[in-house]
Amino acid sequence: MKVYELAKKLGRTSKEILQAARYLEILVQSHLSSLSEEEVKQIIKYFRKRRLLFFFKRYFSLFLLIFLVTILFFIINPQSVVSGELDASVNELGELTIDWEFNDSIESGIIFIESESEIFLIEVFESSGNTVECCYDENLAISIYLTDKDGNEEEIEAKNIEVPDNVSTTTTVPPTTTTSSTTTTTTLPECNDENFKSYTLYDSDGNANTVMSCRNEQDALNSGFIYTVNPKPPPPTTTTTSTTTTTSTTTTTIPDPSSTVSQSLGSCSGPSGTRTSTLSITNNESYTVYYLVEYSTNSGSSFTTAQTNQSISGGTTNTTNTVVVSDGGSITWRYKDSRTSNDFSNASYVSLSTSDTVDCPDGYYVNVDGSNTYALNVECRKWNDTTKVRFRANPWWGDYNLAKDYMFALISLTGDYDNGDSSVDVEDYFDYSQFTCGVVPGAYFAYQKGFVQFIGQAITAPSWNSTTDVEDGSSNQRDFYIFSELVP
Repeated sequence: MKVYELAKKLGRTSKEILQAARYLEILVQSHLSSLSEEEVKQIIKYFRKRRLLFFFKRYFSLFLLIFLVTILFFIINPQSVVSGELDASVNELGELTIDWEFNDSIESGIIFIESESEIFLIEVFESSGNTVECCYDENLAISIYLTDKDGNEEEIEAKNIEVPDNVSTTTTVPPTTTTSSTTTTTTLPECNDENFKSYTLYDSDGNANTVMSCRNEQDALNSGFIYTVNPKPPPPTTTTTSTTTTTSTTTTTIPDPSSTVSQSLGSCSGPSGTRTSTLSITNNESYTVYYLVEYSTNSGSSFTTAQTNQSISGGTTNTTNTVVVSDGGSITWRYKDSRTSNDFSNASYVSLSTSDTVDCPDGYYVNVDGSNTYALNVECRKWNDTTKVRFRANPWWGDYNLAKDYMFALISLTGDYDNGDSSVDVEDYFDYSQFTCGVVPGAYFAYQKGFVQFIGQAITAPSWNSTTDVEDGSSNQRDFYIFSELVP
């Protein structure tokens, strides 16, 4: 292990590691020098002893007072009223779970967590509770020190916890505390982009780094910015009138998410000719991005919200935003994107170009083959003895199944017209007032003309709303024939 790697692990500078090595007579030259496993253990124990000595000196008066009070208590009352229980365990992720419980006479307690390289103190004020600390890869010694409401203090229980050999220590997130009681710790909470608020971290030299996202926070931690409070605050500059404190701050700018957005207009459809506009959004990032989507069908004078907080996973494309645009109209889309859910305060609208104007010829739009949409038109033609042989449809449907499929596709639409009766029939689909044929209304998808026995020249078509063929060759019954034809 390199000197600088050990310094990063112990939260110290390379200079401090080099000073400890020289004290232990370990030959090293610089922060790039290598240390053996035994030398690493010696240096860790060195700093451990220094922390214990510092801790003992700092709290010597407290320990002395506790010792004297304890002796006095046992002189007055040989049976201690301070009692409680402590339970602790470590799972395969290195997460330490501590549960405690003591009688109601206890005022407060301090839980000591000690490993070969670290010491943590957790102060508790409730008679029962639990806390989870993450993450440890060294064996631990855990004890709890209680103080009752009369000031009596006692260490009631100590436990040695062996960390499993298969503990995963790949995570670089510092220990996180969740507890059901009031605690005092120096650990960072688990990062969550949805409610992340910017704050400042410091390295061991007192340099500052303002973090503004979980990714930004992780980069800062990996670079040695591991302190939430400046370990080396700069000395105040004092004048005769005021005191000024200057802090160097590094602010990281978070780039906007990368998105690819486009629009398209579908084919004409329906009985009145409309086209559907579809907005396609591709999230080019590896994380989830949130979108505010709006559209305008009145030349941008006002916008309607399509999505208020649409989430799209990283690397995926979404096409769920659709709007039906009427014949003669157009549409304008705009959007905002954000890394944070329900927060578009720092985002600006991105507007797409206005779509083409919808222009659908008059007719009835049906889709039979799944790819092309056609308009249907109706025409009245003369059919009698003198014209039967020369009669031509333009075009002939040519195939019974094709003619039948388009007829039923037309019937499945809602008619533009209504003749006022209770049934939906052919008269509800076509405006027969335009014709002067004087015939019974009907719309025939005639697919062939030919000679029929006992009839002669006849036109064949499926009956309206039926799969039965109709063959018509008598001019005595009909002078005109109404055709339904494709209009590409």
